[in-house]
Amino acid sequence: MPDIPYDVWECVVSYIPDEYLKELYSLNSAFFHASMAARYRTVKLERYTNLKVIEHLRDSDISKLVRRIEFHYHWFPNIIFAGILRAQFSAMSEMLPYLNDIQDISVFWGSVKVPVEFFASLWNAFGTNLKKLAIDAPLPKLTRMLASHPTFLSLEDLELVIHEGENVTTQDGALDEGYIHQCFSPTIHRLKMTSYYLDLSNIFSLLPCFIDLGVLHVAMVTLSDPTALANILTQHAHTLKDVALKEIALTKQPDQWMRRFFGEHVNEHTLPLSNLQFLSLIPAHLPFNVLEPCLRRSSDTLTSLTLLNNRLTYDQLEVVVTIFSHAQLLKKLHVYVFTITPETFDLLASELSGLARLILIYSDIIGLSGASRMNMMTLFFHHLTSRSFVTVRVCSYQYKPPFTT
Repeated sequence: MPDIPYDVWECVVSYIPDEYLKELYSLNSAFFHASMAARYRTVKLERYTNLKVIEHLRDSDISKLVRRIEFHYHWFPNIIFAGILRAQFSAMSEMLPYLNDIQDISVFWGSVKVPVEFFASLWNAFGTNLKKLAIDAPLPKLTRMLASHPTFLSLEDLELVIHEGENVTTQDGALDEGYIHQCFSPTIHRLKMTSYYLDLSNIFSLLPCFIDLGVLHVAMVTLSDPTALANILTQHAHTLKDVALKEIALTKQPDQWMRRFFGEHVNEHTLPLSNLQFLSLIPAHLPFNVLEPCLRRSSDTLTSLTLLNNRLTYDQLEVVVTIFSHAQLLKKLHVYVFTITPETFDLLASELSGLARLILIYSDIIGLSGASRMNMMTLFFHHLTSRSFVTVRVCSYQYKPPFTT
């Protein structure tokens, strides 16, 4: 049998998932190179007792393959292991010159003290070429990581998860958010921010006008100035395709910033997100009459809609269906309803002919319980097989047993 050309093997390799490909290095030279690339494309620093991963990077044939580094919290031991921690950062600092094409860095930080010098070296080495950055850390740790005022000239994807911690203040006593602001490059296309502690109003007011912001996901406990968020949405109304807003409720009386935001800044004539395709809204509480204008504003472009926490009555669900039945573009619907009946699925199937994925979270099935509930779910299964949905997931808010076809 004649030898198979190298480019054919490369084509075969492209269809094999990395988790399998990285074990196939012994088959032939094509698989060897592809396997090594799959094995070292992402370096995960997960175990604080093992420095072998870093030592492997001394080999230039390996280090040139690395594109992504993940610092996991397990890699940062308790203070009792400070000697190990110093050894890790010392070894990693020595390896930085070998890693000449890092494009993606993720940091999951805990309570360990931040080595400011190490992160200064890290940003200095890769900051200008970095495409994706994700940091999950308490606020004071985050600000110290960015204390060297790094410049991310090519950043396209930024995700920040900010946890509570002791206040970080400047000399005049104000919270120093300028360090965080260093992350935001005008080149960012995907921006995801989650804050369990910090009011993001000042951050929003400092954001630049992004060249091509297509994705904006925001989850936070409080927002003192909804106008700051409204300005971001307005400035990027023609580029945003994916918007997700979530209100984090840490107490029984949440801030309800989404209610203020929608009440003050959203109606049928404002926030004209002309290219919006994916919308996810998870408020602590938002009256349906406040939400409805936003849905009408986006009905001609949306292909995916998620509405959670606000339970919809059948009449309200009917309004949602009517809003999106005209354009018939909606492919995915994920909602929380009070009850479900066969009429619920009839409504969705008859009015939203293009709907392919349906996820319903319900509080009750027309008042039934026990064996009657199971019998009704069986009837639903037979009912759904005749509907046009490709994927249906139905689950109870209380018990969360998934029912999927």
